[in-house]
Amino acid sequence: MAFQQQCNQERLGAAGTIECLATILRVSWESATHEELIDIIEAATCALTNLLSLHAPNSRKFVATGGVELLLKFLNINSSNLLDADKATQMQTNVINVLANTLAAAGGKNLYLEDSFLHNTSSLFVSASRGMRSFAGTSVSDERSFAYSILMLCTANNSPARQAAALLLGNLACSSRLRIELGRLGAVEALWRITRERKSSADCATALWALSNLVWSNRANQSRCGPLFEEIFEMIANCRIELPFKYPHLEPSCVFQTRHKDAWNQSAPASLECAYAMSLVANAIYFHDSNCNHMEVIPGGVEAIIRLSKADQPLAIREPALRCLACLTVSDRGAKRVALAESRDDAFKVMVNAAGDANVGSEHASVRRLGAAALASMNSIASARRYLHEPV
Repeated sequence: MAFQQQCNQERLGAAGTIECLATILRVSWESATHEELIDIIEAATCALTNLLSLHAPNSRKFVATGGVELLLKFLNINSSNLLDADKATQMQTNVINVLANTLAAAGGKNLYLEDSFLHNTSSLFVSASRGMRSFAGTSVSDERSFAYSILMLCTANNSPARQAAALLLGNLACSSRLRIELGRLGAVEALWRITRERKSSADCATALWALSNLVWSNRANQSRCGPLFEEIFEMIANCRIELPFKYPHLEPSCVFQTRHKDAWNQSAPASLECAYAMSLVANAIYFHDSNCNHMEVIPGGVEAIIRLSKADQPLAIREPALRCLACLTVSDRGAKRVALAESRDDAFKVMVNAAGDANVGSEHASVRRLGAAALASMNSIASARRYLHEPV
């Protein structure tokens, strides 16, 4: 009933459904058998995933009931019965989807995010399982952390599990404090494994989006992504850009996402990967000289950025590509590399067209601003200035 239905979400929330589901989970944790507990958690968290999706009031109710702390316990449940392994993985997937949707709905309020998901839990990055019980067929490790459980789910054979793990990591990475810890624990490497394996376009796109959030304004994570540039640009080169296609606009920072249970948009073409890959590169080179220098020497890398900055590209690809140009042209070395790029597309014409973009809307205002910034940087470099004033 709550699936993509805001009115039903509001009615069910007002009727106390959120509190009721949290109570069911809490009572089941204390009294249910192993088989019953797994089934109850799977069903209740499936309902909560849809009830909390893009609905901040319901998310706040869930946090107020102590639901987050309860879900952290469920993530650390291990089943010794191999027959229940798939069911346990599905349960963890649902739990992570609930957490991801709660974060996404609360993401616009940073203080609320910090208080609810960091300060009011024992800790996201130490064991959340102290004092938990064991029951037949199930054990709860005192050493496994919440973050570790998510990272391990990135290696699951189940595609929805991988997507859910990447989605939650990307939402957690919208907190600057959590970005530091996630990077230290290996989130960059875990997400890149999903991208490299490329078992589905949806997996790859979600992992790239999460990586772009992780590297935003975090030098350590930027450095961790630097060695991946060759493979990222190979991926960009192989992307098939199909038009027309409506892309969500990618802000030059962190962006929350949410999902409904079993409602991932499988119709998005593979070119969506290109948009997130470009956003990852743009965030990774932002005020990072080493990554900028690395990108300049990748064969065809700068040329690809110039091509993707053209007006005929989807906006979600063009905007991060222009951000790359703006970052590169800040230095004399980068400006020369752009000016002398062996490309069929003239870099200066691309920047002039971006600065003079006549389309309306805040997204196109960003395009104009980035085009003008790149032109100003080029004009400030004496050795590049002569290229700028040639007719385009």
